[in-house]
Amino acid sequence: MQTAIMLITKRYIFLLTLFLATSLLSSCFKEDEVMFPLPPGEETPYAFEYSIYDYQSYFDFSSDSCTSVAANEDWQIEFGTNPDSWEVKANSGAYYEVYPTKDTAFNGIAKVTNQALYVFDASSGNPDSCSFSRWLDRSVVPAKPTREVFLLSKYDGIKMAPMWKIRIDSVNTIAYFFTYATFPSGTPVQASIQKNSKFSFMQYSLINNAVAEVEPEKSRYDLLFSQYATTLYDNTGTPTPYFVRGILLNPYSVEAALDSLHAFEDIDYDFADSLVFSNRRDVIGHEWKDVKIDIGSNTAQYYVNTKLNWIIRDTEGNLYKMRFKEFYNSRVEVGYTSIDFQLL
Repeated sequence: MQTAIMLITKRYIFLLTLFLATSLLSSCFKEDEVMFPLPPGEETPYAFEYSIYDYQSYFDFSSDSCTSVAANEDWQIEFGTNPDSWEVKANSGAYYEVYPTKDTAFNGIAKVTNQALYVFDASSGNPDSCSFSRWLDRSVVPAKPTREVFLLSKYDGIKMAPMWKIRIDSVNTIAYFFTYATFPSGTPVQASIQKNSKFSFMQYSLINNAVAEVEPEKSRYDLLFSQYATTLYDNTGTPTPYFVRGILLNPYSVEAALDSLHAFEDIDYDFADSLVFSNRRDVIGHEWKDVKIDIGSNTAQYYVNTKLNWIIRDTEGNLYKMRFKEFYNSRVEVGYTSIDFQLL
């Protein structure tokens, strides 16, 4: 009997000690904080100060501002920034495309034999379809530079006209190394550009022979309002390269979804959060507007579809709803986009 009482007493003491120790231990740590979405904001109008035909505007929802604005011609090529990046792209916003010469003789005078062979970067953002993708043979390990010379050409209203010869020589975790010269026989310039993963891309000006400080840090913008090249299809399904004016997502964690069934005012956080989002760069694209062309007067009139509601998850993980309102400013000049947006 005495043995049983002693066992019960020891068990009681053990449980009491465990309870007290647990209580003391838990009091040493801060309780988990419950995270809630930010309270909804006010509906905010925003009118862009610069025309999308001539400028690239980087828009940030959280600051209600363009954190950077660059003229189309401020840069010609750009480079991926992550340590394992190899992407090199052309600035189609300034009407540039790339011609692969299949030639490795940099000092030779390359010729364009077929305008149909020109390429531009996929507006979807797919790195495998970047305009300079052939500079690196990734079918071998490690990947090996092909040393192919490319012609960076600009649309002159009729055709693509070669402006520079470019060869991407190498890449490592820190920098890219490349050679370029004005077409057809300019003095070659050997250049490099450092990778900086604070940015989505680093731009370079072949005109100024220097890094172009264009794009804001990747955490400081959500949408790029710009001219860019894409592929359109006519009534027979024939693909045609075309320069459009539209919206590209920041590839750093920004995604978007479309709703065309609800009134803008009726969209709340719960509904927006239930939608299927895409991080495809051109998911918003250019089709939020339409154009009517009067052949007789040689004029075009743009109309914005105000019933398209875009939901954007920004770099901070917040949800905004956005609709387009106009494509003209108060002076009836084309290309001056205006939007309404609201934090959900």
